[in-house]
Amino acid sequence: MFSIVFFDEYESPQFIFAHFFGATKNIGNYQLVFAPYPALPLAGDNSTLLNFSILDKNNHNVNNIFASLIIKIK
Repeated sequence: MFSIVFFDEYESPQFIFAHFFGATKNIGNYQLVFAPYPALPLAGDNSTLLNFSILDKNNHNVNNIFASLIIKIK
């Protein structure tokens, strides 16, 4: 489970969560797309990467953002 704090145009923080195998979450006029690479991670392989994109209401990438990722074990 991944957690990201997202600040919208009103500067109000919103926590969002995504499962490891990819997800798309809608927050206001934005879409956050989470996708692991490789698509099917292997046990014991520490080379898996998490890619994510933030898209605007026209499905264009939002550039020049600051992102922070917190990984917690539950």
